[in-house]
Amino acid sequence: MGHELSIRVGVEVFIIIEFNGIFFVFIIIIFLFLLKRKGNRPRHSKGLTTAVQAAANRTSFKRHLRDIERMKPVVGMVVSNKMQKSVVVAVDRLFHHKLYNRYIKRTTKFMAHDEHDECNIGDRVRLDPSRPLSKRKHWVVAEILKKARIYRPASMDTSTQSSSGAAASAPSST
Repeated sequence: MGHELSIRVGVEVFIIIEFNGIFFVFIIIIFLFLLKRKGNRPRHSKGLTTAVQAAANRTSFKRHLRDIERMKPVVGMVVSNKMQKSVVVAVDRLFHHKLYNRYIKRTTKFMAHDEHDECNIGDRVRLDPSRPLSKRKHWVVAEILKKARIYRPASMDTSTQSSSGAAASAPSST
């Protein structure tokens, strides 16, 4: 009724099963060389992981390392500090346009983590890359390079007190 044939080629196993004149082919790929090596087993795993999971873990970790290497420290200007422990920093970059033979300025906004809420709008800051802290926040404020000069007008209380004090100290002419 049914015949079974198993063929092994390298690390691939082909199983051919005949059932009522219809042939079914099953291909099973076994990475024995990956399962035997102890280096591919995660520390938290109790047993051997499958070869596919081990390969996926390695590639995602390599991609993460590549992204961290690509993220170099940047310098920018704080444009918003309305969030708690977060700031938005605008980073300007110049690049040469080959067709126009001109330098073009592009601005990119990054969200960054400000642990002590020290940044104000207009501060010049240096950002360092970090692990993802939220959906859009992958940077940390490393240092404030230059504090912004904030204009604070004299309050109305002090100006009225000084003008009334001057009038009271002036001698009366009557």
